[in-house]
Amino acid sequence: MPTYQVHKLFRKLLGLEKYWWVDKLVDYPSRFLGRKHRKLFHDLETTLLLYLLTGDVNVVKAHLLHILVDKLFSKR
Repeated sequence: MPTYQVHKLFRKLLGLEKYWWVDKLVDYPSRFLGRKHRKLFHDLETTLLLYLLTGDVNVVKAHLLHILVDKLFSKR
């Protein structure tokens, strides 16, 4: 599982630094689900919901980036 610092680096590379809260929100369930936290908030429905709530396409980019980084750095 990639660390927050890895997510932060990728956000910085893509100019999405101010969307740090997306990573915090998406990974919040890890506090009580551990590695299984990806069952929540790591899907396209959440991407759509975030867009509808914020109206910001960069939130969509930040969320999809988070999912991509998780898939790239997962040990499976």
